[in-house]
Amino acid sequence: MKQNKEVLDRVIGHMEKYHVQPYDEATGKGLVRHIMIRYGFHTDEMMVCLILNGDKIPAEKALVESLCEIPEMTSITINVNKKRNIPQLCQMYQLDKMSDSDVMDTLPKLCNYLKAWFSGVISEQVVLLCLNESLQLIRSEVIGDGTTQEVFLDAHRIASCAIRLRCTRVVLAHNHPNASAALTDADIFSTNQLRNILNGLQIVLLDHIVVGKYGDTVSMRQLMGWS
Repeated sequence: MKQNKEVLDRVIGHMEKYHVQPYDEATGKGLVRHIMIRYGFHTDEMMVCLILNGDKIPAEKALVESLCEIPEMTSITINVNKKRNIPQLCQMYQLDKMSDSDVMDTLPKLCNYLKAWFSGVISEQVVLLCLNESLQLIRSEVIGDGTTQEVFLDAHRIASCAIRLRCTRVVLAHNHPNASAALTDADIFSTNQLRNILNGLQIVLLDHIVVGKYGDTVSMRQLMGWS
């Protein structure tokens, strides 16, 4: 894909110019572990995430400016992982097997996607899956990052994201990196509030799914008997 090649050329060129070394799993040395690229064919938007064995990349501003010259670029992030094992590799492999146009029409499909998404994520995170009327995945977007114990559910940001992407169906999800999957009373209350807000915008909240530490899942739609 042309856009992927352009991202790789720019990042590798930056690494060569500023003498940034790629990560070597055998020695544990080097900075850049992976370059993760996600492209939304429905939205024509691109996300780049650099997974680093350090806190920052040299001449970070110059790299960002270079990547922002790509018209489709909408998000550039850095994920720090200084551990010798690479949980992100599993996540990337699983997500790459799933096309952005996959139809998320069953709970097992949703749960498999979300378990891959949250693989290796060490803090609580809220993710919004944006779908069209045919239940095809338009885009997955991180709505909020929290601590290892809690995360804030931002209804305004969720609604704004759904409107921006012009989706008619959404699935909300968050993880419990240090506990089993469960919905608290606060989860249920805030989700019902969000559901009412989205209904007023003619956007259907299909489910709120929690993914636990060991890959166990809980569906609010199933638990509450949503029609």
